Amino acid sequence: MIKQLIVEVQGELPVTAKEIAKVTETDNVSRQARHFVLAGRPELSVSYGCLVWVIRTVIPAKLRTNVLDNLQETYPGKERMTSMGRQFCWWPGMNKDIEVKVHSCTACISVQKNPPKVAVKPWEVANGP
Repeated sequence: MIKQLIVEVQGELPVTAKEIAKVTETDNVSRQARHFVLAGRPELSVSYGCLVWVIRTVIPAKLRTNVLDNLQETYPGKERMTSMGRQFCWWPGMNKDIEVKVHSCTACISVQKNPPKVAVKPWEVANGP
């Protein structure tokens, strides 16, 4: 059941499991995390060669820009990017990386919660009750 869920989550990522697995072999953070898996950390596992934290695929440093670009294009805005990113993937400092990406994105800035300015229209004075 969990393995099927992980496969479905990996299918939502903009990079393939094969790409992630290949880069995971050369990524220092992923290599260290793999040692935690072998040491029996229950929240970490390996699925199709990809490191998985609970059900989120751990993205190696080399692929993070690709994932961030896809999140930005598909889900502009800090809240949406963070929410969707947390559903499918994880890496150390992911929230900070999303924040930096959002600050340089005009589409993200345009969807921020900035209510439109409305001209003030005074009420008409009543002539009676």
